Formats: sequence, structure tokens, C-alpha cells
Amino acid sequence: MSIAHRTIATAAFFAALALSVASAEEISPLAGTWKIRAFFTEDVISKERHDVYGPKPTGIMQVRPDGYFDAFVRSYEPVPVLSMWDDVANVLASETGQAINYGGTYRVVGESLFVQVNYARQEGPVGPDTFDMSWNEGRSIGEEERSFQTVIGSDRQTQLIIETKPMPNPNGAGNTIIGRIIWQRLPD
Repeated sequence: MSIAHRTIATAAFFAALALSVASAEEISPLAGTWKIRAFFTEDVISKERHDVYGPKPTGIMQVRPDGYFDAFVRSYEPVPVLSMWDDVANVLASETGQAINYGGTYRVVGESLFVQVNYARQEGPVGPDTFDMSWNEGRSIGEEERSFQTVIGSDRQTQLIIETKPMPNPNGAGNTIIGRIIWQRLPD
């Protein structure tokens, strides 16, 4: 192979590599790290809101350009330790909080987000019954469609709003709800 052919082949390789990186970014406009702002359900008729993890949940979601995501959300913010007694109180308080760690795959098609949860682990209060918030036992059977939008919030930060389609309340209440999660992009 001549030097000219090697140069052309090398240039073609790097051009293809650059195109694949650009394609990954185009396929995944959500790639990055996101901080939870809200996680709630809303009754379709009454508009009553239920904060699943309290009014100020904490958590992080990592969305990778390769189509995978991981998220962790908990129901309260840890209190800074001030003394040995506060430390003991925080350990006891952690047993009354609720948390979920979940992840899987995603793909974006227009304004729709298709998500498949491959694992989910819930944690909750310790008691005689096991805490289980998952009505699908921690994974989805197939992809589930969500709508999403990114907006610039009042604090000039990018927010990601993900919403389910209306669905029967999985807790057996007989009403129809929409689930909504709001994330805020963290700087790279």
C-alpha cells in the first residue's frame, strides 16, 4: 500500500470515527448527569399530586450516549453530622426513608423516550412487611414509551421532564394517574 493510500485510509478511518461520535450525540441528546428535582404522580381528573419520594427528593441519573442509564433517588436529604448523637439519629432516620436504584436502556424517537428497566431495587422502612414499590417487580417486560421535554428553568438550568402516559393507579385506588420526574442537568 502506498503512502497516499495509507494517508487516505487513515483519514477515512478518523472521519468515520468522528461521524460515529456525532451520531451518538444526535441519537442521545439526553446524555449526561442529571440531579433529581421532583418525582411525583398526578391524578388525571383531580390533579392531586403525590410526591413519591417526598417534596425534596435527592438523587442522580447518569444517561450514557450508548443507550444505557442508571438512577438513584431517595426521599430525604442527609443532614450534616454535628455530633456523635446527630450521627446516631441520622443512622436511625435512614431506616425510615425510601429509595430506589434502577437502570436499563433507552432510546429517543422524536419527542418520545422509550425506556426498558432492566433492574430496580427499592428500599424502605423496616417492619414486618417488605417494602415494595414496584408493581412490575423491578423490571419492565418491554420498552415503555414516555414523553419528554427539555426546558430552561427559572434558574437558567436545563431541566428534563419525563412523563408517563395515563395509567391505572398500580396501588389499586381505582383512579388514573400520570407519573412525572423532573431532572436538572449538572455541568460536565
